[in-house]
Amino acid sequence: MRRNPRPMRPRRCGSCSARAGAEAASRSLTGGPAMVICLCNVLTHQQIAAAVAAGADRPHDVYAACGCQAQCGCCTRTILEMVRAGATSASR
Repeated sequence: MRRNPRPMRPRRCGSCSARAGAEAASRSLTGGPAMVICLCNVLTHQQIAAAVAAGADRPHDVYAACGCQAQCGCCTRTILEMVRAGATSASR
């Protein structure tokens, strides 16, 4: 049996992360149970919303405010959507 020379990488699902971002953004405004956005650092939408409310305007700033850094990067798009949603609601 031949071995595959390249290791398998996990696939990223853009539609799932987009849905999670929209759901997390709406939950951050309405409350509700905590939704884990970043599995590597176990960051919930409430922690991310608090970082955005404190002035984080990039995913890097959110990670820094939570005392961690990006690991696999799968949650970065969702965090960016939450940052943008927070900036939009703050400017109204």
